Amino acid sequence: MNSGSTSSTLQRRPSALLAAATPLLADLPTELARTVSEQMQIPQPDLLVAWPIDIAQTVEMLLDGIAFGDVSATTEPDNIFEQLGAASLELHMSLSDLVACVRIAFRVALKAVLTAVSESVADLRPEETVGLVEHISDFTEAVVAATTRGYEHQRAEAGGGLSRQQREFGAQLLLSADSGRLHDAAEAAGWATDSFAVAIVADRSNAERISMAMGGRIGWAERSDDIIVGVEISHGKVATHLRRKLAGIRCAVGPAFPIEEFPSSARMAGTAALTERQPNGPVFADDMLASIVCDADPQARAALRRKHLYPLDELPAEQRDMLLTTLRSWLLHWGRRPDVAKSLHVHPQTVSGRINRLRDLLSDDLDDPMTLVELQLALA
Repeated sequence: MNSGSTSSTLQRRPSALLAAATPLLADLPTELARTVSEQMQIPQPDLLVAWPIDIAQTVEMLLDGIAFGDVSATTEPDNIFEQLGAASLELHMSLSDLVACVRIAFRVALKAVLTAVSESVADLRPEETVGLVEHISDFTEAVVAATTRGYEHQRAEAGGGLSRQQREFGAQLLLSADSGRLHDAAEAAGWATDSFAVAIVADRSNAERISMAMGGRIGWAERSDDIIVGVEISHGKVATHLRRKLAGIRCAVGPAFPIEEFPSSARMAGTAALTERQPNGPVFADDMLASIVCDADPQARAALRRKHLYPLDELPAEQRDMLLTTLRSWLLHWGRRPDVAKSLHVHPQTVSGRINRLRDLLSDDLDDPMTLVELQLALA
């Protein structure tokens, strides 16, 4: 047999097939969450909060497992699938329902993978399809075993006490669709009936410190790399009211929301954690809301920069950066020259010179209130 005929009969590995199909699977995490939620009639998890499982990360692990026939990710201690099993118990889900969720998710994944591969790989052979199905089947059973271990281990350790109650309350905050049940859990945790909730994202090692700072009245849920802690704040207060209590604890704090909207606080706390981390203390989303709003639509932020700041583009980089730094400080300090000068470590007359230069470049737009608002957003 010649070399040409040999290559034509070689079976392509699943890894090669998936490499070509991966770009078509970008929406798989969303589709998994939606389908499982609809078929099991359970609340759909927020993908950005990444609890009770980081679905995007899980899909990456699934695709790696399918590509290489490797299920080792399901056997590592405290792996993401065991964590899902433990969290499912906190949500009062039965083991049979948990297994059903896993199998539904993998049926969705199987269909998506086979569709993507068939659309992106020419001359797909039956035996290659069989190889993909076998790898998905093996990974499915490994995940079922891992989630079952996590569920049973959590049930064996559920000996009551405050910690158990805190975990259950955290699960309710993050994924409860029953407002009445959620308020009952909050009352059982010692929260006032009209309390708001604040989410704190922190390293696991800081969970106990946060609990002590809040008098033990918290809910919390573990993720793969950190924890989400739910704390009470009085109605009408903002999250930064907790600054003194959290002093010295490295964490990121979301805004205050009604307890039914706690996942929104958790999502914004996660954004704050990615944006800025203080080495020895908390960072608050409330302190960077303008930046978070702009980052949610980077195109709008870029448009604001082009609208107002394009005259600076022709300047040398060093001069442009100096003027932008001055403008940002001038906006933050409401045009008070002594405060701007102090923040920049320059003389007030230097500030005046730079602002006059900016007025020349920006056509005196610095006197227009709406322009000032848009500049603050552009430079946030």
